[in-house]
Amino acid sequence: MEMPPTQTQTDQDQAVQANTASSLLYDCLMGEIEPELTTVMLPTLSVLYRDETPSQARARLAHYRWAFEMFAQMWESFVQGCEDALQTFKETAFASLKVESAQKDAATLHALEQQFGAADVTPPSA
Repeated sequence: MEMPPTQTQTDQDQAVQANTASSLLYDCLMGEIEPELTTVMLPTLSVLYRDETPSQARARLAHYRWAFEMFAQMWESFVQGCEDALQTFKETAFASLKVESAQKDAATLHALEQQFGAADVTPPSA
């Protein structure tokens, strides 16, 4: 019989999932700017550039600085787009729920009106 996961295990699983999602987002955005700075390529850079001169290394690092600045701009744009999409989704969902609630209320009111209309409302004779 499998034991339920501990809170620490659950926290670790969530951290791994968040790290994986973060890595995927990072790679997706950075891959458009500078593929060498993706998580797959980073470990290979020391081998790729082992023979570069100090001048070449400075130029490459300047290019990487630029790439990270572009990444920061793209990230902000991405996050803003997500926030806008979430806000639109929330507004649409809320409006839909209001319509659904109004329809249920109208149906309930109609049913009550039908019941009262069908009821004998003549006062008892004295």
